[in-house]
Amino acid sequence: TGHDRIAVYIYPLRKYVDESAVLTTKNISKEFYLILKAVTESKYYTTDPHEACIFIPSIDTLNEDKIQSNLTSKVLNQLPL
Repeated sequence: TGHDRIAVYIYPLRKYVDESAVLTTKNISKEFYLILKAVTESKYYTTDPHEACIFIPSIDTLNEDKIQSNLTSKVLNQLPL
């Protein structure tokens, strides 16, 4: 894009449901929130996905006990590029 920096885009926070309308993602953890906050407050953050070269999904995968890997992978596969 002609920028002299790496641009990072974070997908918007959403609640994802499966085919039965069951919530597939839990609330994000404090740690994950702090990571997203640090990125959005940095000079590398962009709100324009067309400028970005790094994309961060807004799905908290920090705690394996809280995620359902098969449903999480489906959600990640459906994110727009």
